Amino acid sequence: MKEYLAKKYIFAAIFIVALYAVSISNFIFSFDTLKTDMKAAKENVKTGTIDEALDSANMVIDTLDTSINSNVEHKFKYVELYGLYNKVLGKYEHNGFGVIKDKNGNLFNGNVWSFNLINEAPVEQFARRVYKMNEKFNGTDTKLYVLSMPVRTSKTDVDVQPGAFIQDYSSVADSYLYYCDSFNLECIDFRKAMKLSGKEYDELFFKTDHHWTPQAAFESFKYLVEQLKTDGYDLDPTGQYTDINNYTIENFEECWLGTHAIKTGVSYIDKLESITILSPKYETDFQYKYKYENSSYINELNGSFDGTLLRREYIYMQQNNNLYEGSAYSAYLNGVCEHDWIVNKNNPNGPKVLFIRDSYSSPLGAFLANVCSEVEMVWAKEYKGSIEELVENGDYDFVFVATWPENLGEDSFNFYLED
Repeated sequence: MKEYLAKKYIFAAIFIVALYAVSISNFIFSFDTLKTDMKAAKENVKTGTIDEALDSANMVIDTLDTSINSNVEHKFKYVELYGLYNKVLGKYEHNGFGVIKDKNGNLFNGNVWSFNLINEAPVEQFARRVYKMNEKFNGTDTKLYVLSMPVRTSKTDVDVQPGAFIQDYSSVADSYLYYCDSFNLECIDFRKAMKLSGKEYDELFFKTDHHWTPQAAFESFKYLVEQLKTDGYDLDPTGQYTDINNYTIENFEECWLGTHAIKTGVSYIDKLESITILSPKYETDFQYKYKYENSSYINELNGSFDGTLLRREYIYMQQNNNLYEGSAYSAYLNGVCEHDWIVNKNNPNGPKVLFIRDSYSSPLGAFLANVCSEVEMVWAKEYKGSIEELVENGDYDFVFVATWPENLGEDSFNFYLED
């Protein structure tokens, strides 16, 4: 018995020593980052009431906690080791059902803990806020459209392993569109564009990333132009901009990790992600300004579509083995910025558009810019200004409220709140 307890004590001692060693190593590794974040957090500390002081203290704690968790020495080696462990065991779930792998090797967000939360989104309130926005355009020529992005789910129910649940927001999208329609809002459901495209599932969605592909975005661009034409707005009278033959198509095979695969590591997935990009063959000339979230600096690019709205360096960075940094999907409009301004110098008489959006709208907005004079895009979730002021002070021909169903939350509809 004494020998048994001695072994337990020795193991416990070794474990504690190892734990402290790893903790100290990580502290040293992340010290410079922690010092920088601490300095920035202290500058934002509010003084005044007790509540304000507590909020500031919580903000500092959250900042440091995020920094520590994000700056772990050899972090991705641990990720790869854990991913390999799950793959060897043949597990279809990763990290407590945080990520689900279906029988085709596609990765999805798991839906165990949030199962009941999906259908609890107050979508009627969100539709009402969009309706209030639309009321501001009464008596004007501005036309508002609700754009609903497609829901990425497995091809069929039988492709999901028994006992696994993936996040499927189809019912939420249906409810949101139902209420928007009840408020007489013009709605465009891009799930219809996916069905009409005639393309295979793997052409429309990535295997390890939650986004749609540039091909899917282009099909939705075509569908949007067609729907606007039926309403009397012909943005492409010659058909040049919606003809796929007028675009160069390039494939980049197995060169990056999608958002889900970054969590699981390369060792867990069947192969790296591929991406196909589309760029115009016809002449283009754009001014593109953009501002990242939490930044006051406005960047500017000028030139053709390929080099401004489409930037290949995001793909090349991934090809150079920086798999855990950035995303090839960001090749269009930097993935998502807090605020974008696009001016099409070749189409000064085209419509002026406001896009209230999330990251799904980036390739769609890039393609749409070819038939517009100006496209202004704001990421509702991160926008620090007032969307209401943009709406009421801007002179837009179209306003698109575009949302990926999984983003149907309060932070995506932080405008025209209920009294």
